[in-house]
Amino acid sequence: MPPDRRDGRPARRPQRDPPARRRRARGGRLRPRSGAAAVRALRRRALPCGRPLAGPREAHSATLLRDDRVLVCGGTGADGRALATAELYDPASDRWSPAGRLGEGRTKHAAVRLPDGRVLLVGGARDRESRGRLASTELYDPAAGRFTPGPRLRAGRYKLPDAVVALPDGRVLVAGDAPEVEIVDPARGRVTLARGDLGAARAFATATRVGADVLVLGGYDERIAIQAGAYLVG
Repeated sequence: MPPDRRDGRPARRPQRDPPARRRRARGGRLRPRSGAAAVRALRRRALPCGRPLAGPREAHSATLLRDDRVLVCGGTGADGRALATAELYDPASDRWSPAGRLGEGRTKHAAVRLPDGRVLLVGGARDRESRGRLASTELYDPAAGRFTPGPRLRAGRYKLPDAVVALPDGRVLVAGDAPEVEIVDPARGRVTLARGDLGAARAFATATRVGADVLVLGGYDERIAIQAGAYLVG
């Protein structure tokens, strides 16, 4: 240590604050030392959990019904197989109950509530990959508590959870995982093609009602190239 005093003695270094003091923030609270400490703090603030599902599932659908119950359908189970089970969650009682069985197991599908209160399930796949894409649809009637077959799509589709939109007249626009845009009419039991197409199949695209039109955005194509396309479907 170089001398900097007239008597030749080395100057003393200023004493640094102890670690605890350095971590103090405004109001005298300690800042977390690490990411782990931050996670522990978040866990302490987490909301209480409701009752769990009857079994594990992912890539399922969850649809809010008119009476505030939630319909959970399909998805992939712990064994990697597509599920054909459905459950209903009642937030008033914090209880789950069986909601019947789908006509077939489906995962990475779409579900949308219709104006009449029924729920339409669209497409999906029998497993996690592109093998076994489904062209089928199903209708869930909350009053009857069961699923019935719906109109069949012209092409199998999956990875379309946000690319299906209910229209005011009760029809449903389906824009995911195929170049064509299809219109499902559950009341008449038929499917028609919208004019024009998206140029390529777009997985995980979005479809949003904008006035009388539907805006279809993004997604990725067959080469898994992420797209920036925007299309207005009227």
